[in-house]
Amino acid sequence: AEQAGAAGSARDGPALAELQARLEEAEARAEAAELRVASLEKTVSALEALPRELTVEAEEGSLLEQLQRSQKEAIEALTRATVLEGELEHTRESMRALVKKSKRKRSKA
Repeated sequence: AEQAGAAGSARDGPALAELQARLEEAEARAEAAELRVASLEKTVSALEALPRELTVEAEEGSLLEQLQRSQKEAIEALTRATVLEGELEHTRESMRALVKKSKRKRSKA
């Protein structure tokens, strides 16, 4: 019986060694797969964060555009106000001149 067991072990030895090699290979592939999954999870997480970052950047860009438009409008309004102020001063001077002229005509008459 011992001889049969020894003969069986001799036959099973290479098969067990091959099974052990396959097991180690499978474990190595499983570890590599786990690393790839972890890497993919990081990539997915980064991609999920990207729309939020792009949204923030877009909002910041939009706010910057609004600020620039507001600044442009403020400059235009200031320019119009300055022109109107000049026109108003010119009108006042014209009115004063007409009043003086009218007073002179009255005093002569």
